[in-house]
Amino acid sequence: MYIPKYAESKEPSVLHEFIDRHPFGMLVTSAGGLEGGHYPFLLDAEAGVLWTHLARANPQADALRGGARCLAVFAGPHAYVSPSMYVKKLHVPTWNYTAVHARCEASLVEDDAAIEDILKRTVARFDDRWTYDLPADFTAQLRRAIVGVKLKIAALEGKFKLSQNRDREDYDSVRRAFEARTDDNSRELLGYMRRTSPHR
Repeated sequence: MYIPKYAESKEPSVLHEFIDRHPFGMLVTSAGGLEGGHYPFLLDAEAGVLWTHLARANPQADALRGGARCLAVFAGPHAYVSPSMYVKKLHVPTWNYTAVHARCEASLVEDDAAIEDILKRTVARFDDRWTYDLPADFTAQLRRAIVGVKLKIAALEGKFKLSQNRDREDYDSVRRAFEARTDDNSRELLGYMRRTSPHR
């Protein structure tokens, strides 16, 4: 991903936090043809590993065998920036957005117990009202239809394009425009703007 210096984030803890906050990502594979799929991911930051699972019949399953390289993409809050938001008027429209890319080496997890572990950890991560407590024959049948995926992170890159290239007057004007909004996306975007502000 093209990242101008002003929008670049290299701090692992920041990128890990972002993935943990936006865990539903896109997995892009190229073996056997370009494919993209959308999955919930579990991050083990200490080990530098992402975990997910997908249908055994999914073409991406074969594409992920044997250390295949792939890209996991995590998108966060984003918003259109109108020229009307600036004090100085010689501007064009743009888009503020946040994203993290993880370049990975993949391996499939086909051991039944390991697949069940991924499923239980996924439920524990995303559901605080239901526990993974189902009949063994029922879950065994389901597990035969899926594969687990282990993605060893080779490189992480973050792009937080949030008007940092504007002078203080225009930056503050854009910030105030987002402060006037009440939707969750704008509030989260504003939080990232405050954390990455070049004008402190």
